Parts: sequence; C-alpha cells; structure tokens
Amino acid sequence: MGIKPNFTAADIKKEIKRKLGLLDDAIFRLFHYVGESFVANARTNGTYIDRTGNLRQSIGYIIYKDGSKRAISFPGAVPDGLKAARDAFNEIPSADRKGYILIVVAGMNYAAAVESKGYDVLTNSSDRAESMLKQQLESLLRNFQA
Repeated sequence: MGIKPNFTAADIKKEIKRKLGLLDDAIFRLFHYVGESFVANARTNGTYIDRTGNLRQSIGYIIYKDGSKRAISFPGAVPDGLKAARDAFNEIPSADRKGYILIVVAGMNYAAAVESKGYDVLTNSSDRAESMLKQQLESLLRNFQA
C-alpha cells in the first residue's frame, strides 16, 4: 500500500510560477510606493527656496525591471526630469540591469549646485527611500517564505 500524490510535477511548476508572479507584483508595488513616497517627501521637505517651482516639479522616478521600463512618474511633467532619469539608467552597466531598479532624480541641471550649497534637494529623501525599501523588502521576503 503506497501513497499516491493527487498532483503532478506540472502542478508544482504551475504553483511555483503563480507564487513567483505574486512576489513580483508585490515587489513592483513596493518600488512604486517607495518612489511615490520619495517624490512627496522631496517636494515637501526640500530645504531650498524654489522661486520658479521648476526644481520641485522636476523630481520624479522611473522603475525598471530587467532593463525594461515598468513605471514612470514625473507628476510635474518636466521633460528634463525624465531625461535625467533615462541618462542615469544608461550609466548603469548592462550587466547590472537585472532585477528591479528605482531611479529617482531632480531633473533641473542646477539641482546638484543647490545641494552643494548645503540645501537638501534629494539627499535626505533618497536616504529615507533606501532605508524604507530595504526594510520593506526584508519584511516582504520574510512573509513570503512563511
């Protein structure tokens, strides 16, 4: 008298694929949430005076997965921000473009000069986003394994 499974190897593969799809969706939603949080924080808490509104409006992000764009968010619709994000992605060696990549930028060409004068444009928001992403990914993976 033996034990016979009521499933096949194909059933196992199908379930693994389904679970990986759920994990992929959860990771994408997390990156999207962190990107939106980054933009809101950078726009709200920047320590500079933005006389024209251009610098704050140029802040945004792009999410890539395995080298393909999955999401773009530049709420201010400033073309310089989108170009800066694409340029930053193009600086990443192609061998390192595996998995998810979140690129956050301030698209105005003077953003670095403002930061160099001691004002916060992106630095604190970037540090916060990185910390949030690491913490939430660890939690997500812990819960996924359970």
